[in-house]
Amino acid sequence: MALGGRVLLAGALAAQVTERVYAAAYADDARCLAGGRTRDENCAPLRETADTARALAITGWVAGGVTLAVAAGLWLFAPRERAAPSLACAPTLGAPGAACALRF
Repeated sequence: MALGGRVLLAGALAAQVTERVYAAAYADDARCLAGGRTRDENCAPLRETADTARALAITGWVAGGVTLAVAAGLWLFAPRERAAPSLACAPTLGAPGAACALRF
């Protein structure tokens, strides 16, 4: 699950970089205001790509964060394995014999 969260966050970062690149291209006056036409007439696909990438970035950040938070919660509150019962014996000091202890 933690791997999925990291993949979502990496995808969100890539989408955010893509959004910045396309938004900068859309804001370029020399490119998008040429020919006496409006910015949207010249560069609407750039804006649409930037908008889509922004939506994917927001979704990725939220989904990745939630996934990592759930994974951390599951890891923190998971039941811990208990050691198997064991029997240990050792010779006693000063007297013949042995003392044994059973651990649970």
